[in-house]
Amino acid sequence: MKRFLTSMIAALMLTACASGMQPIPVQSRPCAANLTTDCPVPPKAASGHLADLLQNHIEAMELYTQCRDQLHKLAECANDSPINR
Repeated sequence: MKRFLTSMIAALMLTACASGMQPIPVQSRPCAANLTTDCPVPPKAASGHLADLLQNHIEAMELYTQCRDQLHKLAECANDSPINR
């Protein structure tokens, strides 16, 4: 009788675990619209003088950094979508 009672308790506990809560649907968060815009074209140097070339390089690197950050945020948003889970 003791084995029967133990096996019944185990069977009831297993069926209780199988009927848990319903999964909660994930709300999709749309990506910001500015993340899908094209990156700006790098500027051209005003002249071949070293000062102008240096200034042009600084401006181009700032644009590159902004574009890289934008694409990184877009990738994060795409990877967080419920389709990828």
